[in-house]
Amino acid sequence: MRKKIILLIFTLLFLQISIKPIKSFSDNNIMGIKYTIWDEDYAEKETGTKILYYSISFLAVGTISYIIMASLKKQMGDTKPIEKKPLLINAIEDVAAEKVYSYLTNENVSSIKEKLLLRFVDYKTSCMNYEYEKLKTICEKSFYDQTIGVLNNLAANNYTNISHTFVSKKIKVGDIHEEGNLIVIELYLLINYYDYIEDKDKNVIAGRKLEAVDNCYKIEYIITKNKDNITCLNCGKKVFLEKETTCPYCGNLVKIEAKDYLIRSITKC
Repeated sequence: MRKKIILLIFTLLFLQISIKPIKSFSDNNIMGIKYTIWDEDYAEKETGTKILYYSISFLAVGTISYIIMASLKKQMGDTKPIEKKPLLINAIEDVAAEKVYSYLTNENVSSIKEKLLLRFVDYKTSCMNYEYEKLKTICEKSFYDQTIGVLNNLAANNYTNISHTFVSKKIKVGDIHEEGNLIVIELYLLINYYDYIEDKDKNVIAGRKLEAVDNCYKIEYIITKNKDNITCLNCGKKVFLEKETTCPYCGNLVKIEAKDYLIRSITKC
């Protein structure tokens, strides 16, 4: 849209300053009869007038072009080309399926990707709609506090971070490991979506309103394991496990209960 408008403006400008009158004419009156003829002397006298005309035309078209482009930038956002950078995700390989299963016996690489992608979309949508209570169920405590700080700052200025139309272009599970009582999943996500900040008058403060952009993120998700109170569903005994395994009393498979996937950090990569 912007490119078409810019092309139209410059086309009009070019035509305005390049098309010249084919001839100059002067009016004559003989015996009460008016007629117009080509007059070389008259044409020479008009040179200064033509220069002034073209100068005014150039200034007028240039001013109009500037006003249009300024208005477009205010309404639609930044018009600068997006700088292309090498993406870290291209160098990442998916974690082995066996490693995922060793920590989460009811998951695989594909199911993890699907769940964590939806989690990210929920996070961005909740931020856009200022859904603080929902964000509590999506974010780890410290990351929640960080997110709320950003949202409060936006709200104080009557700004809204608009995010919509998410299209996943590439997604990798880089690693899964334990940190004490946590299972940590590192997700690398290349996603295309509309992401911009607008004020209460719908003017774009940052980003682009009419153009979806690619963003690459490294996102850490955590699951908190409840190891202290696990009951074998077969024999009812209390067991204390580090990982999913069989009950030491009856041999039944015991699964570690865990909280939902929580976002611990999001960084651009």
